[in-house]
Amino acid sequence: MATYSGTTMRIKIGGKTIFHETKATFSTSRNFNECASKDINGKEVLPGNYDWSLTCDNLIANSSTQEDISTLDVAYQAKTLLDIEFSTDVTADVVYTGTAYIESYNIDSVNEECVSGSFSFKGSGDYTLGTVA
Repeated sequence: MATYSGTTMRIKIGGKTIFHETKATFSTSRNFNECASKDINGKEVLPGNYDWSLTCDNLIANSSTQEDISTLDVAYQAKTLLDIEFSTDVTADVVYTGTAYIESYNIDSVNEECVSGSFSFKGSGDYTLGTVA
């Protein structure tokens, strides 16, 4: 059994990786509807809709070939729905794909350290789990 490398598992927007990404996370959560009555001890639950998101941490720098602070801020300001994926790009590994908006981002500037940032992408609609061709 081969494990995936955190070095190659990256977020892509429109086919471009996020410049100087240092950490990326995919998350999903399902809502549950509670059912209770006088004839039920405790609560029964029924699965409902889910939401999903991607987040990443990165160093802040300019790039002409990858997604950087400039292109990401333009998409954020314009409320652009982005084609997004999370994958290693290694054949037969998993790939998550969908569309998302930039929900939030921040930039941290600490004395004598590289300027860093973090981005949060809010999924819109379903995501798809496939394999890299």
